[in-house]
Amino acid sequence: MHSDSSTLEHIVSKTRDARRGGLGVLSTGERLVAALVLNRSDWLADMDYTIAEAIERIGPHWVALVPSAAQILNCDPADRQSQERGE
Repeated sequence: MHSDSSTLEHIVSKTRDARRGGLGVLSTGERLVAALVLNRSDWLADMDYTIAEAIERIGPHWVALVPSAAQILNCDPADRQSQERGE
């Protein structure tokens, strides 16, 4: 099992990939966690998942890391600039 730190790094990395349009190369769980981190309910709907179903699918360990991943992505200047440009 991965440490919380390596799991958080994995989630942040995959969320960055997803934001850049790389959803196709992610697993279902990675897509769902990225949608939750980025607050993209449209992505969840496109995958036919509700928020509750996404939470159940990714499990409590990943759910607990969603706020930290969102904070990292919101605090990183490069990530903020990407988000502002719609990447």
